Amino acid sequence: MIMKAIKLALIILLLQSILFAQTDPWYQLNIETPSARIYPTLVEIEGSFYLYGGDSQNKSLGTTIKGEKDLLNDLWAYTEEDNWVLKNPTGETPQGRRYHAATEKDGKMYIFGGEIEAGTTTDCWEYDPESNTWLQLPFSEENPKHFHRATAGTDKIWITGGLDLTTGIATGAIWGYDPLTQTWTQGTDCPSPRYGHIAYYHEGKVNIMAGRRGDNLLDDTWAYDIASNTWSEKNIPPYPEPTKFAAYDSKDDILFTAGGYVKTEGNFEYSNSVYSTNEDIVNWVFHTPPPATLSELEVSFISTMINDWRLLTYGIA
Repeated sequence: MIMKAIKLALIILLLQSILFAQTDPWYQLNIETPSARIYPTLVEIEGSFYLYGGDSQNKSLGTTIKGEKDLLNDLWAYTEEDNWVLKNPTGETPQGRRYHAATEKDGKMYIFGGEIEAGTTTDCWEYDPESNTWLQLPFSEENPKHFHRATAGTDKIWITGGLDLTTGIATGAIWGYDPLTQTWTQGTDCPSPRYGHIAYYHEGKVNIMAGRRGDNLLDDTWAYDIASNTWSEKNIPPYPEPTKFAAYDSKDDILFTAGGYVKTEGNFEYSNSVYSTNEDIVNWVFHTPPPATLSELEVSFISTMINDWRLLTYGIA
């Protein structure tokens, strides 16, 4: 099954509607969008959404990605006026990439690793919207590099999991990056390695759920206690369906997820499921998926962010 990179769709799910059981919560914005791509990152900073990088080439579904690539390093901002603006930062900029991780902390965007034209990279960059500039940061050679996840805690940014594309082996590594001191700290490896997972910070712990290890899709959740440098499996309801590459974000202690890859009779398929839960995960709530006209939206490749109680999904249809 080959992904159809025909156009980019920006669709919005009104969270007020799903929270209060109203009908038809989805609508599509008919505006000009950045060029079609897979594996970009999307980060919210003070009401704007910053889209960076990705790959404009078509790829096979559900396998380690090989072959031709067309890596992008453009940076776009989706503003509160519902339009996209090409930022064109001044000075040195990162090389185009895919498979990287990104997050926001203290009003800046951070990107970590991924794959550039020359192959795997471990570089790290900070983007400052105020000055519209990039700054290259110190990095650790041992950082996870592909399909890892970044999430911001109180004082550090935490990088979890990832995949070594050379060996095809998932990692349980966790690293903390302190933007103030520009230093790295390695934590204890998670006993349950994975990549393409969901990661979020909540009350002093870095939580990882779902993802993939070997041929298996996962639905469990593990928590890393920063203070004690220990991992524990959480005794909570599992993710509704074993999934990798789901998009996710949180607002006011509510975690939202969308899409990803699932397995049906041994074959990988795209999911358009949308779920929410509180960050303690007492139970999962299933929400209205995208409408039938968007049923072939490649949800596994979307980026999802929340602003003003709207869930914005950006992906390829």
